Amino acid sequence: MSKLHKLQCGFRDALLGDDTKLIDTHIRGDGLPLEYRLGIYRNNVFTNLREALRALFPVIEILVGKEFFDYTADAYIRLYPSPAGDLNQFGEHLAEFLADFEPASGLPYLADMAQLEWLAHKVYYAAEHNELAIDQLAALSPEHYGELHFNLNPASALFNSAYPIHRIWQVNQPGYAGEPVVDLNTGGVKLLIERRAGLIELQALDVGEWALLKSLAADDVFAVACDKALHAEASFDLGNTLMRLVIQATLVGFRIC
Repeated sequence: MSKLHKLQCGFRDALLGDDTKLIDTHIRGDGLPLEYRLGIYRNNVFTNLREALRALFPVIEILVGKEFFDYTADAYIRLYPSPAGDLNQFGEHLAEFLADFEPASGLPYLADMAQLEWLAHKVYYAAEHNELAIDQLAALSPEHYGELHFNLNPASALFNSAYPIHRIWQVNQPGYAGEPVVDLNTGGVKLLIERRAGLIELQALDVGEWALLKSLAADDVFAVACDKALHAEASFDLGNTLMRLVIQATLVGFRIC
């Protein structure tokens, strides 16, 4: 490790914790205590990262309140410092962190909400896509349909929760005017998260459609994905489901290999 890298690591550790031994001799006092000088930088770092998390996880803040959110954010920042200068990449591990964060144990769905908000963030900033080439698909011989690999829209994600996480998300959106109560006993949900016309939409999936999309996302051939969907739901309507997935641009490409 170079001297500069060692100094930089020491400065990082001092900002995120209380260990200043690696940088004590490198900071000029000029009449001000070391901790006071570090405090200026520490406050800026934590404020910026806290606000980045606040922007990414607005529903989490609504659910726990500003004071608890800030307390949680500070604990997260110390354990998972920003990996890059781009703060859009900061927050990936919040769901993992909340799952083991004892002060938040009274809200068992909080980790799932963090994961949902992170996926929504990733979907929102995902690449644009081309529409599925229907004419090329129609030109294929039916005997090759089972060999197809379909590409899911990059501005989409699949998420499964043991809680009615979509309802919790919905009632905590700006401008929501419906019934605010969520019954956790209604059970879990399988979701397709998509960006449409610049907005994030959540679509609850039945077990057949979930099995189909999970299989396609795993790059299974179409025949295998269909078998999994029908095994999960014997009455699964493949034709109508496939048409809807194409129309709403959930499927945006295909190949045979």
